[in-house]
Amino acid sequence: MRGWISSLHSLVKLRLRWSRLRDDPLEALAMLTNLVELRLVEAYDGQTLCCKSGGFQRLKVLRLDKLEGLRLLRLEEGAMPKLEELIVMRCNLLERVPSGIEHHTNLKSLYFFDMPTDFFMTLKLDREGGDYWKIAHIPEVYMGSAKDGRVSGRFL
Repeated sequence: MRGWISSLHSLVKLRLRWSRLRDDPLEALAMLTNLVELRLVEAYDGQTLCCKSGGFQRLKVLRLDKLEGLRLLRLEEGAMPKLEELIVMRCNLLERVPSGIEHHTNLKSLYFFDMPTDFFMTLKLDREGGDYWKIAHIPEVYMGSAKDGRVSGRFL
């Protein structure tokens, strides 16, 4: 995948669906210097996604949907510096909020839809060792359900 990706230097939006990639696609896609929006829907079967420092310098929107094997999302400091909106939905094995999200100070909106109950429990304010402190700087944090095209839930 890596070879031809770099030739798409003018690409601004990318939506990958049903591709079920086995290797972390963020490594190759980080080369798309003008990418502003990235959506991965059933596009990756691995357990870990990692955006390395320096990657996705213009990305503003990242949506991860139904990545069924995903257990860990890591956003290194210096990666996605302009990220404003992160949407994570139906990633049933994801155990915690993205590692490194506390460094993403430009994030304006964070959405978690149709996630497992244990995931939501890590966001409780009163739970020792919880992850709320990692997302406390984000103005809008929304969690809930997006079934049947309707969104329900609450802001943290």
